[in-house]
Amino acid sequence: MERDVGCCYTKAILEHLAANEYLPTLERLQQLDPAISAMRDPLGHLQDTANRVSTDIVKKLFSHAVRMLKDSLAPYHIGCRAVQRSFFDYLHRMLLDSLASTEAAIRELPRIPCLQDRTHRLEVVEVSANEALLRVHWTSWMNLSRHFCLFSQGFFTHLPCYWKESPLAFTEHRCQFHGDPFCEYRIRWRPKNLLQRWFSASRSRGVLLRRIHREVERERHHRSRQADDSYRLNRELQLKMRQLIAIQETGKAILTVLDLTELLSSIMKILARVCHIRRAAILWINEKENTLDHLFAAGFDQEIIEKLRDYRVELKRQDNLLVRVVSSGRSYLISDSRRPLFGDVFSPPSASTLSSLAAVPLQTQNRVIGVLATEARGPNGISAETFETLELFAPQIAIAIQNATLYHQQQQQMAELRQSRALLCRAEKLSFVGDLSARLAHEIKNPLTAIGTFLQMLPARMGDPEFREEFYGIAVEETARINRLIAELLNLVKPVDPLYQPTDLHDILGRMMLLVSPQSRGKNIDLRSDFDPSIQTVNTDPEKLKQVVLNVLTNAVEFTPTHGTVSVKTFRRAEHPADPEICIEVADSGPGVAAEDAEKIFDPYYTTKTQSRISGGTGLGLFIAAKNMEDLGGAVRLGPAAPKRGAVFTIAFPEKFRPKHIGDRVSALRVPDSGIRASG
Repeated sequence: MERDVGCCYTKAILEHLAANEYLPTLERLQQLDPAISAMRDPLGHLQDTANRVSTDIVKKLFSHAVRMLKDSLAPYHIGCRAVQRSFFDYLHRMLLDSLASTEAAIRELPRIPCLQDRTHRLEVVEVSANEALLRVHWTSWMNLSRHFCLFSQGFFTHLPCYWKESPLAFTEHRCQFHGDPFCEYRIRWRPKNLLQRWFSASRSRGVLLRRIHREVERERHHRSRQADDSYRLNRELQLKMRQLIAIQETGKAILTVLDLTELLSSIMKILARVCHIRRAAILWINEKENTLDHLFAAGFDQEIIEKLRDYRVELKRQDNLLVRVVSSGRSYLISDSRRPLFGDVFSPPSASTLSSLAAVPLQTQNRVIGVLATEARGPNGISAETFETLELFAPQIAIAIQNATLYHQQQQQMAELRQSRALLCRAEKLSFVGDLSARLAHEIKNPLTAIGTFLQMLPARMGDPEFREEFYGIAVEETARINRLIAELLNLVKPVDPLYQPTDLHDILGRMMLLVSPQSRGKNIDLRSDFDPSIQTVNTDPEKLKQVVLNVLTNAVEFTPTHGTVSVKTFRRAEHPADPEICIEVADSGPGVAAEDAEKIFDPYYTTKTQSRISGGTGLGLFIAAKNMEDLGGAVRLGPAAPKRGAVFTIAFPEKFRPKHIGDRVSALRVPDSGIRASG
């Protein structure tokens, strides 16, 4: 919105319409301009002479006045009324009062700011004793109308009415809105004799002095009210600042202090500094006992604090002030109590001593959970501002105390949980050790029995070369089996942290395929490879990865029948674009993994080799492989079963490694501790 003219025009129009009971509605005012419609009080804005608006708004209001009053000369009458009302501000009225004559006023018109705006330029061509010639040059590029000219005619014609004189005789010679270059007015007035001039001058000086006196008195009263308002606002501001400081510090305590004792001490310090409270106590509702119990107190004598620690009042006692606060949820301020706050603890004060008591409920989620009580003795007592501050941030105190209480309860529960977890972990470890011992004894017993049987038969059949060769082969095979079992067991119970280093993935796979090639050639198995050339160096532990690949690849060769196929494939998979995986797929053409075995093959000591023609399995190979990949941040996955398809294992790990320390995992494989440790 442009700001072309002052709102003295709009104010004059609106006052004239209001006098004729045609004041525009709020909806009508909001239609004048988008900027006006966005205001909360459009009427107040348009009637404030300190504001400025566009000529479009003034033009629309003039048209509205003509239409509503059904008077084409309505702008003229508005100008007549404006002179006699409030078109001029205080300084301009002082100037006009000092002039005292029409001739002097006409000469000074170009120097009155409210008559010289962007819409026109006023030129006083000539002035004589009883007439003057005025020219108004209207701004051509503005959106003006004939109504502005009529307003000026009415204004100049009735200018003497400001001094309670008769209107001027007015003649319009030219009009810019009818094609002339400017508007030209000739105005005439009746000349005054010497006595009339002296009387007018005396009267104007008296009017001016009285106006100055009234304005000075009005300004003095205004300044006095401003000083009183400033003092009151300053006190309110200081109170609000103290309240905000208290809320801020309580909020900090909520976020930073979780120890209940430390929190309560901090709250009492805030009360002492912000609210000037010296004696206060916090009581908490004990729902189990249906009582109000002491939680914390400060500012009292040590003897009284010792007594307050055991303070408890039943919630059914309605004669107790604190209980009434809990039951009603209302705050109480008693400025002249002769009974102390804790009447059961204090000795009765003397009759001349008055106590000021305040009790505020501590509420969270519309539920009273405690009471903040304070007491002050002496003539000042507890002020209304202090009481208001207590009410304001009592909910913050309640939240802080409740959070600290919940944190304390959570800490106790966590301590109990840690102790239970330690007991459970120990039970799991003992269970695993028992299971491990039984399985290990079973696995070692069989080869030792075979070796012992041959040793018993050896003296009688020492001379039989065939028996010696058979005994030698079986003894070597069973001894190797025991060594392999012990080696796997050591790897299982004593895992080693991964040692990451740049590793050629395809070189490792080639070596592992070379290790199983004698077994694959013996069964005429076609060992194939399909490596992704874009996968070069990866960051991993080569020894752990070798063990994983060898276990999976050996199983594939063992389960693949003669003239079958085993393929090793590498590729990159990106289920999540920000976290791509490197995958090694080992697929065989064997019988596959049955559905009932799919969920158990990674369990320790679970093997399917005893169900087939293959023997010698310990059930630890895939279990160790899965643990190694977990240490490397990856996993070994079994593909879904499909008809006429063997087993497909995928070894996957992130391309961008986030190494997981082996000590972070909770494992039941270590030797159990001698005792249980629980903190809390």
